[in-house]
Amino acid sequence: MTVSNEVPLLHTFMPAFLGFEAVTLKQVSRFRQLVWMRVRLPPPFAPRDVVIDAMGVDCLGEPEPGIMIVVRTPEPDAWPGVDLDAPSDRRDAGWTVRATVALAGAFVAPGGSAEPATSSFVNLVNIDPNLRFLPTWLFNWLNRKLVWYAFDAFRRQVKTLHTDGLSDAYLDRIRDQRDTVYDELDRRLAPWEHKKDNVDAYPPGWSNGGTTAEDGDARADDGEETKLATL
Repeated sequence: MTVSNEVPLLHTFMPAFLGFEAVTLKQVSRFRQLVWMRVRLPPPFAPRDVVIDAMGVDCLGEPEPGIMIVVRTPEPDAWPGVDLDAPSDRRDAGWTVRATVALAGAFVAPGGSAEPATSSFVNLVNIDPNLRFLPTWLFNWLNRKLVWYAFDAFRRQVKTLHTDGLSDAYLDRIRDQRDTVYDELDRRLAPWEHKKDNVDAYPPGWSNGGTTAEDGDARADDGEETKLATL
């Protein structure tokens, strides 16, 4: 969850040829962000950028527990006062074409009692990169390749952090957001801290479905940031 939540660090593990950039335009709530992203395409195509509304949804109390991430491109007038164009310091890269995400999502299911600890990650993307005059087969091939490279980089980063521990960059981000984001993630993932795979293990006062847990619950101890890389 740390890898997907920390937008400023996404570019650090994406393949260099993608020229990946990402900037949070607005932190709507602790688990919802408006994000601008840009990638390079192979010549002769111009780079593509996109704005997404990404929201995390707590499904841990469901029969098949997990965390869902829902993503779509907002309507141009959906956020008055928020500039949905490229950030001012990223507008010098020449011609860029705007892509659109009709709907995308990911479902992360915490690992159970299996060893080594694993989690499942299911991803679905419906994106229009605004590539006109291309044969359908080439259009679909390019879409699949871009998504595959990005997902493979994400998977490798999660594996690296799980094996080697969180880097200083991630630790600094977690400490800065400990009270607002990561304490809440720790509480919501508590039933799986010791590889429990029983939904009945929810602690007292747990919010069983998308609302915030009650205030006053025990906070996670400092130094436990590494467990957040296991998803």
